[in-house]
Amino acid sequence: MLVVLTNLTVLGQEQGPKLTSVAQESGKYWVTTGVASIIFLGIVVYLVVQDRKIKQLEKRLEEEA
Repeated sequence: MLVVLTNLTVLGQEQGPKLTSVAQESGKYWVTTGVASIIFLGIVVYLVVQDRKIKQLEKRLEEEA
């Protein structure tokens, strides 16, 4: 079993140019990085806004109690 797995990894490494080098050469690397960064920042902003709303609701509930 181990021999089969090592052969598969060796065969996978011998195929053509690496995907990262192809992406860097065509400029898609920076586009992908930019899109991932924008999505990550959007999620962070969303979570911060939701946290503030939850804090306001908790504060309001404490005042009513």
